[in-house]
Amino acid sequence: MRISIIFLTTAILGLVACSPVQTITVVRHGEKAADGISLSDAGKQRALTLKNILTSQKIESIYSTNTARTIGTAQPTADIKKLPVTIYKNNEELIKILANNSVKGNFLIVGHSNTVPDLLRRCGCDYKKKDLDDNEFDKLFVIKLNGKTCKLKEKIY
Repeated sequence: MRISIIFLTTAILGLVACSPVQTITVVRHGEKAADGISLSDAGKQRALTLKNILTSQKIESIYSTNTARTIGTAQPTADIKKLPVTIYKNNEELIKILANNSVKGNFLIVGHSNTVPDLLRRCGCDYKKKDLDDNEFDKLFVIKLNGKTCKLKEKIY
């Protein structure tokens, strides 16, 4: 009996150690146009820069809130990856989607100044800021999840 328990524990630890790392890239939408609804020229350029950064990375799902700014930021990457932009209502709903065992892979998530920090924390990352500053459109957060371990890298793009 003892050998079976040791074997089973070793097998489970081996599976956990071999489980793939999930990568979640999180950004705020690009710069806003004067109307506050759509992307400015700088925001459209930022969306293209994001696409260029993510072109060589394996992205299996793209999520965005239902605003022109977030969808416009996600769309160039969605086009190059030939993926739909899946709309989510709030971070609570998105976390349930990501926690679903049938949803696997690497994601791009586009949110807002007040939703990105909350999402980082809900993924288990230690992120202190409550909101991104009003002029912070250039932050790209890369979350590496391995089981319950979260490693967060903050980049400028």
